[in-house]
Amino acid sequence: MTKSLLPLLVFAWVHAEAPRPRPGFEGINVRLTAATASGSSEPQDRSTGLEVTGNFALTQLGTWRYDWGFRAAEVRHDWTNAPVDFAAVRGFSLNLSGYAANEAGRTRYAVLQLNADAATGASLGDALTVQALYGADWRVSETWTLGYLFLAESRAVRSPMVLIVPTFRWQFAPEWSLGTGRKSLVLERRLDNNWRASLTLAFQQEEARLADLGGLAQAYESERVAAVFGLRRTGVDRSDELTVGWAFRARARRDLGGVESTYDLAPGALFSYASRWRF
Repeated sequence: MTKSLLPLLVFAWVHAEAPRPRPGFEGINVRLTAATASGSSEPQDRSTGLEVTGNFALTQLGTWRYDWGFRAAEVRHDWTNAPVDFAAVRGFSLNLSGYAANEAGRTRYAVLQLNADAATGASLGDALTVQALYGADWRVSETWTLGYLFLAESRAVRSPMVLIVPTFRWQFAPEWSLGTGRKSLVLERRLDNNWRASLTLAFQQEEARLADLGGLAQAYESERVAAVFGLRRTGVDRSDELTVGWAFRARARRDLGGVESTYDLAPGALFSYASRWRF
């Protein structure tokens, strides 16, 4: 299924983006999401979600600063004409991250993360996955930052993955930049000291262990490619972001006892609101 999506993903590294450490940030982020579906013949997935993440300082050793963080999330689904019919997916993560900057223009970061995403009736223990990331960025000029990511992860649905991928950020005008984000390619404009607007080509993925069916293990994965407009305000102790987008390509994959089936999902609108509080 991923191969069929690659022509739409201009840069392959969006598959490999994992959460990066946020130096100097300790606090809580709350994010609300909603997705609609259009059309009548294709399988439709309407969903609403809530995600809470946190990041907290742990210690500093030499030039490296270490943090720990968590994620707790729930996404509720409303299916139409689909071969799956689970109502909710709950997800939890714990991560240890490190960050080292200002070393001859180089920034380094590392993340070790444990994840578990399971639908109602499935065991979180059966859904446990591990992700390890190491990356570095170099500011090669006033306008260019280049880097790489090394990612290794186990997955609930597919085989383990190991990737080395490039990253970049291009400040092509005083208020404009283009670069890789979290599973995305982001064009951003700084409106003033507090406000920023962005246009994002985003790759969104959901993977979950489902309840066994007839004694057979069952898992689900969905992938969406979307164009998203965002508006973000950043303050001293709080930042807020509102996004509106359209998922123009979506596919899903179901694994039942080792037998896979794939199907297209109806396109639809995407909405999110996130608020982050700094401690």
